[in-house]
Order: sequence, then C-alpha cells, then structure tokens
Amino acid sequence: MVYKVQVSSSFKLRVSGAIASFALLVASCTAPTATAPAPGSNAGPANSSATTVLRIGFTSADGSSLPIGPIGWAEQQGYLDDELQDVGIADVEFYGFDSGPGVNEAVAAGSVDLSMNGDTPAIVGKTNGLRTRLININTVDINVYLVPKKGGPETIADLAGGSIGVRVGAIPHRYVVGLLENAGLTGKVRIVNLTNSEGEAALARGDIDAYAATAALAYRLQSQGYKVIDEATNHDNLAGSNITAATEAFLTANPSFVEKWHEIIARATREIQAQPEAYYQFVSDVNKQPVDVSEFTSPISQYPSEPLPASGLENLKQTQQFLISEKIVKSDFSFDEWVYRP
Repeated sequence: MVYKVQVSSSFKLRVSGAIASFALLVASCTAPTATAPAPGSNAGPANSSATTVLRIGFTSADGSSLPIGPIGWAEQQGYLDDELQDVGIADVEFYGFDSGPGVNEAVAAGSVDLSMNGDTPAIVGKTNGLRTRLININTVDINVYLVPKKGGPETIADLAGGSIGVRVGAIPHRYVVGLLENAGLTGKVRIVNLTNSEGEAALARGDIDAYAATAALAYRLQSQGYKVIDEATNHDNLAGSNITAATEAFLTANPSFVEKWHEIIARATREIQAQPEAYYQFVSDVNKQPVDVSEFTSPISQYPSEPLPASGLENLKQTQQFLISEKIVKSDFSFDEWVYRP
C-alpha cells in the first residue's frame, strides 16, 4: 500500500471577474511532481495471480493520506485490498492532491487510474478531453461557507466592489459564480484564486473581503471569531458533490472491477452508518483533528446508499449545464455516455 500527498504548485493564477476560463487553466497545468506515480507503473508482482496496481488520485486539501468516505474506511478496516484481489488488483496506491485540478493533471499524465474529485473539476476535465467514465458518486450536498474578514461585509450585497477569495477550479468556485449571479453582482466583485491556507492568511490581513471556505476551514475560522454570511446549501444547485471516475483504459483492461468496487462501497457505507462514532474517529485520525470537527466536516448523511443515485446524477447534469451556461466550459459532452453502468 502506498500513501502519498502531493501539493500542486501549478495554480498560482489570480483571476479577476466572475467568469474564469477553466479550459485555459487546465491547458496551462504542469505535470505532477515526483511525489505522483510514474506513468506506466500499473503493474504488480509477477508471482501473483492478481497483478494490476490500482492508482487512485484524490483531493486532499488538508493533507490527509486517505480519501474520507467509504473507500478510505474500507482501506483502514483492512479489506479493500483483499476484496479487489478477487478481480485481479494486486495493490492499491493512494495519491493526494491539494485540489481537483491537480487530480486532473495526474489523469492527463496517465499517472492515476481512478480520480476521486469534486464535481466541477471532474466535469471540466472531461470537457477538456480526459478519457474517463463516471463510476460512482462519493458524496452529495457538499457545503461551502462564505466567510468575510472581521469587520467586513455583513450581507452578500455588501460585497459589491470588493473581492472574494476562492480555489479556482474547485467546488467553491461554482458556488461563488452562482451566488454572484443570483445576487446580480456578476462582474461587480473581483475573484482571487487562493488556496485554503492563502485564503485564511488573506482574511487575517484584510487583503480580501471574503473567502469561500470548505467545511474544515470554515470550522476553524468560526472558532477564531469569523462569521459565516452564506452557505451553498442555502441555494438550489450550488452545493457540491464528489465523484469517482475511472480512465477508459483501466476499465477496458479490468472489466470486472466496477461491480466489485460498488460492492465494497455498499459494505463500507453500511458499516459507517452502523458505527458513526468509529467512523468519525477514523476521520479525525486521518485529518488529525478533533472528533467534533469531523462530525461537522464529514457527516455520514453525505454518503449515498447506492453508487449512482438518480438525484445525484440529476444534480451533476445541472452542474454541467450551469458550467456551460456560464461559459466556464466552452463545449459539451454526452452526460449519459459518461456514466458507466456495469
């Protein structure tokens, strides 16, 4: 088993205006650094009947060594590898990236076989030519929290003429674009591309008026006296989801994989629901945070009971149409053909 966390340095672009060109962003990405697996490394030990090494890239904004959710739980419980050996997988390697666009880079480079990614970067990557298929939805109703600087805006309207920090290319970016459109502020608020750590520092200095924070950062900021003035779940279709996509090459080479993958997710989800205290302790151990923080950041209600729930697929379709209508992506792809059903 391999666990590696990569912090991508490819995205230092600062973006002004409410609509950014993701196609340009993806095209300007550099290759993953040496902590990512090398292309062509998808081969296991020759003396085993299971010979394929499964390489998983996932978003790890807070530096976690495993993905949070059923797959990470199955690995921690010790049965992920055992189950996958039944379908020819000799080993599983996890590679963490600081953002969804970083995961896309690894897919494009042929360095990972599966990507566990936010809906926005996953759709952007597919639009820009990544040869992937959607195999399951990991989490639904991912919230984003709008946190102003201390003494800063009290309402969304107060942001006019100001600035919002956000990780461009990730779930919070779609939330910010949609929020500004709904409030009639498109083009009236400057968007600044900042990672979580950069956004936290910029808020403290007062360099930005607000930051669109994911749950862990929002929890930490509130503990420091910051307020939340809006949340993605307050709006239709602005909350996010996290999905798993497999490369077409991997699926062709491993036709029995997805059915087994779904079985593992179903088992792990049942265990998580039956043992919430143990699960939150697992999240706390992985993310090195108190249990009450884990309950806030990773509620078990986010994990769907089936791999491709109809409501989750519909929300993904709406996300795709939103990105197209806002010209965040410039082309379309067949959503139904993207979905892989074993």
